[in-house]
Amino acid sequence: MILKQVLFIILTSLFHQSIGQTATDLVKSNNAIQKYADGILDYDALKHAPFSFYVKNLDDDKTVADVNGDMSIPAASTMKLVTTATAIKVLGTKYRFTTDIAYSGYIDSLTQTLHGDLYIIGGGDPTLGSKYYNKNGHERDFLSQWADTIYNSGIHQIEGRVIADASIYNYQGVPAGWVWGDLGNYYGAGPSGLTV
Repeated sequence: MILKQVLFIILTSLFHQSIGQTATDLVKSNNAIQKYADGILDYDALKHAPFSFYVKNLDDDKTVADVNGDMSIPAASTMKLVTTATAIKVLGTKYRFTTDIAYSGYIDSLTQTLHGDLYIIGGGDPTLGSKYYNKNGHERDFLSQWADTIYNSGIHQIEGRVIADASIYNYQGVPAGWVWGDLGNYYGAGPSGLTV
């Protein structure tokens, strides 16, 4: 817990120091980032911890700061910052995952029967049914909403299959190097097109 607090303080301080300055400006001002990174190693709480810090200016491809930059250590929770920043840059702050329901075949309006298959097409929504994004006791409300939507569209029974399609991500969601101890935790779950 102390290490997480120290990392938060470090990142916050670096952020506040660099507002309004480009990486080149920071290099020209006696490289405040390098000095700050070097000073991190003086923290008692980090005395025996592996520490690696590397910043590169993408404009001129020069190193801005480097403290054990070639050391291989698990990125842990700090990697969430990179993932979140990338998602915001690529998807935008207004992006919302969608899960679609579709069918094949035809609906007999007399018997309100779908003669065909019902498809649940996942869009990669990590919040679907999650206790972390829904109020306690309301994690499965989406199932009732789906059932109501299907019923109100005139399908009261299905003579066919219900197919869950998670193929939006056509790769193995859990890489070989994933820490097995983390797989049972929310932060260690592999991405899936249809996660419930």
